[in-house]
Amino acid sequence: MKSFKVTGAIFFLIGVGSMIGLVVSVSMTKSFIRDASTTQGQIVDVTTRTSRDSDGYTRTTRYPVVQFKDNTGTTIQFESSSSVGTIRMGDMVEVSYIPDKPNSARITDSFMHLWGVSIFLAIFAISFTGFGIISYWFGIRDDLREKRAVTYSKEIMAKIKGIEYNTSIRMNGRSPFVIKAQWLNPDTNEIHVFKSKNFWYDPSEYLKEEILVKADPRNLKKYWMDVSSFPKKA
Repeated sequence: MKSFKVTGAIFFLIGVGSMIGLVVSVSMTKSFIRDASTTQGQIVDVTTRTSRDSDGYTRTTRYPVVQFKDNTGTTIQFESSSSVGTIRMGDMVEVSYIPDKPNSARITDSFMHLWGVSIFLAIFAISFTGFGIISYWFGIRDDLREKRAVTYSKEIMAKIKGIEYNTSIRMNGRSPFVIKAQWLNPDTNEIHVFKSKNFWYDPSEYLKEEILVKADPRNLKKYWMDVSSFPKKA
């Protein structure tokens, strides 16, 4: 479906952009570790910032202001770009900085302080790329099934049993509808259940008692339900 293709492509591109950012972040952090000097700094102040999320909840984040002396004895003060959960004035923390660029200082007394941005970008990249691929696959899956159906020689008139939600997919808080039908194979006395492609509108009023299903006679799990007579969503 077109909406899935577009959404998948957008999320995939965002994921690729995050991967590029991840590579840059890892490279910069490794370079920083290689060139940095380490010393002790002291928390001399705390900056508090308040933000509001999309649901209206208020979040307060605290950023420590750290003071230390570089290798020339000059006193440097900086505000950490990473928030810290438990902050107390006067606490000593490990600080790393580039000797000729003391303003590059950052707190490095924990793994997250050093690699937090890279970890965030990695999660972001994996999530968006994966969701993008899955969404795009849902978009082209029905087209591929319809193309393969040309080679299916077995035609089945299955009885429509109703409509249900495809809860494995959610977009903007909604799940699509699928038509459910079944057929009794007289040769094996087995019930075969078939499902249609996804509908983003309720197709109930367009249902009849039976619907055509084209299937591979060697494997009835490979099938395509003919819903070409149903209206397309605008």
